[in-house]
Amino acid sequence: MYVNSNNTLVFESEISLNTHALGLQNRATGWATPVKHKHFLNIISQFDRYNLPVLIIK
Repeated sequence: MYVNSNNTLVFESEISLNTHALGLQNRATGWATPVKHKHFLNIISQFDRYNLPVLIIK
């Protein structure tokens, strides 16, 4: 996942969504797990799926 602000990358993270691990992995912040798993899944499910190595969030 890439988050940009004014065409500048401000956050980069990988998303893990499986039955054993649910959260974000980032080199700077490490592993982060959501407090509210269902809320996190609800937000992620709103993303558009692309068959590319990049997810574009509008």
